[in-house]
Amino acid sequence: LGREFNRFELSRPVSSEMIESIKEKKGISLNVGLDPKLGKYHMTACSKCYSQFLAKDAEKYGWRCKSCGGVVKKGVLDRVSELADFESPRHPDFRPDYLRIAPLSEVIALALGCSNPRSRKVRRTWNRLIEHFKDEITVLVDADLAEIEETSGPQVALIIGLFRKRQLDIDPGGGGRYGRLKVPEELIKAQRPGGQRTIAEFS
Repeated sequence: LGREFNRFELSRPVSSEMIESIKEKKGISLNVGLDPKLGKYHMTACSKCYSQFLAKDAEKYGWRCKSCGGVVKKGVLDRVSELADFESPRHPDFRPDYLRIAPLSEVIALALGCSNPRSRKVRRTWNRLIEHFKDEITVLVDADLAEIEETSGPQVALIIGLFRKRQLDIDPGGGGRYGRLKVPEELIKAQRPGGQRTIAEFS
């Protein structure tokens, strides 16, 4: 649903085969979902200034921010850790890889150096891509990068390529503020000998 979906390899696109694939734990080729770090309550953080805390420290401070006095909200990550019955994540052998996805508008905004993913500049590029490829998933997961470059320019193709290779970083969300995509500093410096000031300079 939306950006959360599974891909099946079926001989026929009928419900009986899909049900069998789930029961037999076979036929699912890809799991895709929004990266949890982009959620606005992923980390334990202040709801006023968004400073982030370890849960144990927030508890020590009485769930009040030591910087501004605002209310500290427990993050989903810490709550999951409290409820988990094992220390580190486990990925069953039969389960295919899990692809963490992001809204296309935020990927475009990063590529164009726009702080607002709802800006006109981002929307124009988004419209061109959707008009050509029909949906966000095709652009982010499947479309040929050369074709993306022809449609929206080299900056967008470059950032989508980094996204697919999981080379983008995320400032995780918390306290009511969404997480934000960013390009690792070492990748920015590696593009040219002199480094670059903005992502839009990539070519």
